[in-house]
Amino acid sequence: MLDGVGGEVGRVLYDRLVPGGRLVRYGWSSGEQNTYDDPKRPVIDLLGSTVMDRLAELEQRALAAAADGWLRPYVGSIFPLADAAAAHRAIETRASLGKVVLVTSGEGSR
Repeated sequence: MLDGVGGEVGRVLYDRLVPGGRLVRYGWSSGEQNTYDDPKRPVIDLLGSTVMDRLAELEQRALAAAADGWLRPYVGSIFPLADAAAAHRAIETRASLGKVVLVTSGEGSR
């Protein structure tokens, strides 16, 4: 099973693992990192110390690539600032792919 949430969601997932099953943890967006100790149900951490130690380096590489124009975010929707509520709804309902951008002037959404 995959767990990027942690907290209660992670505990429920882990409780459902059968012996021999594995939980792959790639984050804890709930803010709560769980601890598990059943050797028959191992946890594999993808955000362990090896990745966490490299975050600053990876951030610098990503920012440099963006500054060079090599890395560009996909803009899925553009909204005028007056339609900020509609932009939030697009994000909340997952109606937009990519970045949602608010502009202070110009035409409507795309």
